[in-house]
Amino acid sequence: MENIFEKLRNRVREQFPKEYACHVFFVHKVALDLQKKYGGDLEIIELAAITHDIGRVEDGDNSLHSEIGSEKIIPWLKEFGYSEEKTPLIARCVLMHNKTAGFQSLEEKVVCSADNLSKLLYLDMFLLMCKKDTYLGKAEWGLKYIEKGYAKLALPGLKEEHKALYESLKERYQHVLSQ
Repeated sequence: MENIFEKLRNRVREQFPKEYACHVFFVHKVALDLQKKYGGDLEIIELAAITHDIGRVEDGDNSLHSEIGSEKIIPWLKEFGYSEEKTPLIARCVLMHNKTAGFQSLEEKVVCSADNLSKLLYLDMFLLMCKKDTYLGKAEWGLKYIEKGYAKLALPGLKEEHKALYESLKERYQHVLSQ
């Protein structure tokens, strides 16, 4: 019998195949690394990391996808018989994954940082989701996401640890855009 993580991962892979392959898989991977380094409830972090973007499809401009996802995850968890006690914690992590303040738990900071750090560490994969038609459009999109990702690193020391990577990526995109 599948465990809750496998059930959720399979549903995300089925409903959001491109997002899973190009982004969610890597967010989960980074979340595991951050959990080892900073701590937090592994189960909550894993389940939130694998489902953090489930609100994207219904939200045309993605401005409310975290709010939509935090509501959508509750019936999914209930359907799979997940703990009613931990469900609100996972929903809160999904809600906070793209915020810059207002965190109430370490798990929220880990999921937020994993989402955003993955945009730097796995930018080549993240760019596969870009829908822009021109190379300049893709460069603008890439620059926007590395800037947003770096700005939203919520755990102590992560910005300092990844500053050189961020500056290098930013410089490359700025070079392309300045031509």
